[in-house]
Amino acid sequence: MLPLFLQNGLGRSALQAGFAMLPFALAMLIFPHIGRLLERHISSSGILAGGLSCVAIGNGITAWGAYVGSWIIVMAGMVVIGSGGGLLNGETQKAIMSVVPKERSGMASGISTTSRFSGILLGFAMLSGILATMVRKWVAAFGCGTGCHHPSDFADAIVAGDLPSAISGLEGSNQEIAIQHAHHAFSYGFAVALLVASIFALGSSITVFTLMQSKMKQNIT
Repeated sequence: MLPLFLQNGLGRSALQAGFAMLPFALAMLIFPHIGRLLERHISSSGILAGGLSCVAIGNGITAWGAYVGSWIIVMAGMVVIGSGGGLLNGETQKAIMSVVPKERSGMASGISTTSRFSGILLGFAMLSGILATMVRKWVAAFGCGTGCHHPSDFADAIVAGDLPSAISGLEGSNQEIAIQHAHHAFSYGFAVALLVASIFALGSSITVFTLMQSKMKQNIT
């Protein structure tokens, strides 16, 4: 959802949004290697919980940046999200495979991959629904600018990422005001969606750490 926000919330072009994703991508690339170094001093449960906590913090920072419209804060949050995601990508599969017998490794790998992709789809659907609801709520409260006579259609176009349709028929200053409203509405919806994601990631961090520590104690016993 980050590229959508960079274009529809901050008004960047598709090319600019692609370049702006580089800090996130580089962090995702580097931190699996850092995770391997951390394994010497931190347990798998600690790395996974730490990764989820980084994602939660990064989501919160990015949500704040989106809400206040700060490019620098958004970029900082994206780096933190990528760092946490990199830790998770490097450790998740290994943690799963370590708790099943070798003869069931293929089954475990399949279940792991299916679960992760299902989670991505469910998460995207849930957060997209929150974003759409909040965008419509913002437009209902603040309107779509001077000369815009169909706020509901305006909100639907923003949710779909179709800014040209949202400002269709508007000219001059009316068009500029409508574009500003569109960016503010999308940024507001995105900020709320990321805040929910942050809370969910923090809860997941606590749950994962607690369950894995409990399992380790049972194995020791």
